[in-house]
Amino acid sequence: MSADMTELIECLTAKQQAIVARWRDAIIRTYPEDTAKFLKTKQDRFSNPVGHSIATESEAIFQKLLAGGEIADCAQSIDNIVRIRAVQDLTAAQATSFIYLLKDVIVEVLREQLQQPEVSRELHAFNRKIDQLALLTFDTYMHCRDQVHQIRAGEKRKWGLQSNGAQLRVLNDKEKRE
Repeated sequence: MSADMTELIECLTAKQQAIVARWRDAIIRTYPEDTAKFLKTKQDRFSNPVGHSIATESEAIFQKLLAGGEIADCAQSIDNIVRIRAVQDLTAAQATSFIYLLKDVIVEVLREQLQQPEVSRELHAFNRKIDQLALLTFDTYMHCRDQVHQIRAGEKRKWGLQSNGAQLRVLNDKEKRE
């Protein structure tokens, strides 16, 4: 991060574990209650890949923000979370809003430190980085949704529907020749 955010970065680094844990919990609370309970209790990446992805990628995103690199450095972590949310029954706003939850968590955790004018001023600059991250998140979501629609369109071309609703495989030209 640039030198003009030194005090904020020190505060964020000191409270990193609390911020990441609360952000992860806030993301999990965006799911229905039963799902959230499962995501929170199961820690194994194989029995709970969604919860594992949220935990590992939210931490990676926050660390990259603290390191002060480019927003593009967060692209893979964003993709790993958004790719899951893009196929769930969520609106675009619901699927991408998890980034904005970080702002609320930071204010909650740094409430005392934000009484200092310098830290408060630096937070505005840090929030601009989060806003840029939100734009990347939305672009990633739209790309994932486009891929889902392309896959569905391909499947519709590949499979037809009979009048009774049963699927009938439509042969492509190569299959017809065989």
